[in-house]
Amino acid sequence: FEAMRAAGVAAVVNATPAAWEALRATSFALPTSAQGLGLPGLLLVDGTVVSKPVLEALGSSPPVVDVPLMLTVMAQEADRMPGAVVFNETLVAFGKWLAQAYAAAGFADGLGQEVLKQYAIYSVNAQLTYDSVVTDVGAVCGALALARVAAAGFRSPVYAGYVTSVPSAPFPCADTDYECHFAFNGWDLAAATGLWDVVAGRRGDNTTYAPTLVDEVFGVTVRSHIVALAASGALPPSSGWQPPESPP
Repeated sequence: FEAMRAAGVAAVVNATPAAWEALRATSFALPTSAQGLGLPGLLLVDGTVVSKPVLEALGSSPPVVDVPLMLTVMAQEADRMPGAVVFNETLVAFGKWLAQAYAAAGFADGLGQEVLKQYAIYSVNAQLTYDSVVTDVGAVCGALALARVAAAGFRSPVYAGYVTSVPSAPFPCADTDYECHFAFNGWDLAAATGLWDVVAGRRGDNTTYAPTLVDEVFGVTVRSHIVALAASGALPPSSGWQPPESPP
């Protein structure tokens, strides 16, 4: 701490770990190479940064921390800051763009069309498809893997959640003119706390969001699960949570 206080700003910035720099990504985008995404996670326990990779830390014996754990992922995390805004694109045009993006990243021919086929349930809107694909690759698969590793080694209960609730109206997200339409990163936090402008308010334009009854019920549900876990260290069976081994 004292060393940081005495150092200049440039010295502190230059000493920033590469993993921290990676977390400054300004948007959620498709992988730029067939090796996947390059956004390493950081694990903090009681204010201390754990230097091991998250997967290794949670899977160590004994685990670096053994407390009740809840890992949740929004179905369209990427809608908060999408790497590409294709909301008004036709599905045909989006399909061509997706094929070109995968080809440029070195993936196998035809992957773009295969992705569209696998994500046909989201074909009502190109942005919904894009956000869902990017989120699954960059967040859902990783979160589920972490939950399964933790569940195998923890004595404490581990829960993995996939949240599909969407705002009742376009939500003005921070630092961008794009309005979130789907289950975006931070939507569950805003709803659970009732601080509907915790995301929107950072735009600095006094934007507000008027929640509907559906939004408020979603917030009560999320909050009740968090409170139950904090109070008793477990969630009641009636809450509907499944073990991490269950298919997503």
